[in-house]
Amino acid sequence: MLLKLLTLSVENQGYKREVTSKPLYVNPSNIVSISDHSGVEDFLKSEGLEHSDKRFCVVRLSHGHKTEEIVVFGSSEELFSQIEESQIGKRILLNG
Repeated sequence: MLLKLLTLSVENQGYKREVTSKPLYVNPSNIVSISDHSGVEDFLKSEGLEHSDKRFCVVRLSHGHKTEEIVVFGSSEELFSQIEESQIGKRILLNG
């Protein structure tokens, strides 16, 4: 089952920055780690951009031999509980 994440994207357009959010669907088994990222909130506040009142976390995804970091909406606790809910009732192979 895929997990829907809302990612934050900041694009520099020379004289101004544009903040957008995009949905991203990931396989929870590809998530390596999740950590809160307060630096995004501080950056958005200092630039006077939207979403500065929200919380964000960094999700590290495994892509075989490399790892990708994405910034998503929500705290690490919120995202972790969302992952746990998606795993309820799922069969897990033990000692496989």
